[in-house]
Amino acid sequence: MHRDEIGRRFTPRRADLDRAGQHDEVRTACHRLAEQLADLLPDGREKDQAITRIEEAMFWADAAIERRG
Repeated sequence: MHRDEIGRRFTPRRADLDRAGQHDEVRTACHRLAEQLADLLPDGREKDQAITRIEEAMFWADAAIERRG
């Protein structure tokens, strides 16, 4: 991996209002889905995994917002 790619991945960026709004929308959508699944699914490992994967999707979506452009 090149140093410029490492820098791109690990350099903090200032959040502008547009990006902050996008982060909020992603988190709201993921939160809503996680709550729906928590109500719909029976307790167990599979339910826990499903909610964990929503959390992972949220993190990747946040990274996509930050790394764009």
